[in-house]
Amino acid sequence: PGCAFDAQRWHADTGGSGNRYAMADRFVASGDLLGKTAEEAVRMLGPSTEHHEFKDWDLIYYLGKERGWICLGGEHLVLRLSPDDKVCECRIMSDG
Repeated sequence: PGCAFDAQRWHADTGGSGNRYAMADRFVASGDLLGKTAEEAVRMLGPSTEHHEFKDWDLIYYLGKERGWICLGGEHLVLRLSPDDKVCECRIMSDG
């Protein structure tokens, strides 16, 4: 599921045009981000955004409005880092 990562499309999609959703879906399904260092993830995805809803997560990336009929918030790709600073968990979560 999802589509292959394309840095140019990822960085151009700041308003939720849909490109980030498909790439994030693939990250979660494939586990491609697991094992990457925080520096590698940031180099790939850009700087993390702050979000009070996800204080237990280390890197947060806005994808766009929630998908579906009822939109109560936004969707985010969230990454958790292990003690050795590597991505050990990757999910898509809603703040709605």
